[in-house]
Amino acid sequence: MKQSHVIALLATVALVVWMGIGVLSPSQGSEPVAASERSRTDETRQSQMLVETRTLNAEEIERTILSLGQVEPDRNVTIRSDLEGRITEVPVAAGTRVKAGTIIARMDNSEWAAALDKGQAVFNERKAAWERLKQLSDKGYQSRNLIDEAYSAYQVAEAELAILRRNLRNTDILAPFDGVIDHRAVEVGDFVTVNGEIATLVDNDPLLVTAQISQSDVDDIEVGSVAKVDFPNDRTAEGKVRFIATQAAEATRTFRVEIEIPNPELTLRSGTSAEARIPTGTVTAHFVSPALLTLDDSGRIGIKTVDAKNVVEFHPVTVELTETGGIWVSGLPARAEVIAVGQGFVREGETVRIGTRAPDDKPAEAPLPAIAAQ
Repeated sequence: MKQSHVIALLATVALVVWMGIGVLSPSQGSEPVAASERSRTDETRQSQMLVETRTLNAEEIERTILSLGQVEPDRNVTIRSDLEGRITEVPVAAGTRVKAGTIIARMDNSEWAAALDKGQAVFNERKAAWERLKQLSDKGYQSRNLIDEAYSAYQVAEAELAILRRNLRNTDILAPFDGVIDHRAVEVGDFVTVNGEIATLVDNDPLLVTAQISQSDVDDIEVGSVAKVDFPNDRTAEGKVRFIATQAAEATRTFRVEIEIPNPELTLRSGTSAEARIPTGTVTAHFVSPALLTLDDSGRIGIKTVDAKNVVEFHPVTVELTETGGIWVSGLPARAEVIAVGQGFVREGETVRIGTRAPDDKPAEAPLPAIAAQ
């Protein structure tokens, strides 16, 4: 082999070895590049929002329809006079609890008593005349026409006597049912006319709570369902749905629902407002603080969570039940990692840092407004 060829071959081998050493050996500039990449990663992580989360598990609760209603008496009547006359006695005061048939007021009955005595005399006379004519007719001494006339007069007298007796009874004005005298309109010496107001009688046992239910919820309610009612004085009671309207109110498109509440001691009063909760079944829900509710770009109410990769997710929710310590909402996953602090500063799809995972022994809460639009 020529010497020039040997030299060229050796040069080629040396070049290949040098390149191989360069590939297999660390480069002098590799360490600064890796450090730069780590720096950018740290900067990205530092730019991510720090939030606090709480893991919540769903529970099955009773779904209810909440409605503000009015408390009404079972019966409420204005007692009026059937006659005209002067009041001589008012034996019961306003606020008195009375039984059906109790005398509420008495009118002067002297004229009606005299009229009854006169009517009784006329009745007796006409009855005797008819009986005499009937006996003579049986013997063939009187015509049938005279007997018929006497019988008609006797019947008229009997009808007039019945009216007089009724009028005399009506001078005692009675309670038509058990209740409380809510208002007394007369005093002794007052003169009342026919249909004049005497008193107002209210029957508060049972009480009725009337609620207006929307057309979207009314089909979920059944007659006989047990309902809970909250009164303004922090009292609660249970009752049953006894009536559901078949026709909606034209102005509101809502249906009247009546809830009957036993009130034998009359400790609950009518005329107030009340909040009715009518059960409609069960639903899976989470117990959270109202402060966690937020709005998405479409205006939907929901709660923000994070997934396994710490990415923010938005879940539209429905408030199923409210309690003193929080609210029950449906729409979240069965096990949800809810953003408890900082949810007002992050958006759906954003990656966040989890600073602290709070304990799960109470509803998630946050020191933010109840509903914050994002």
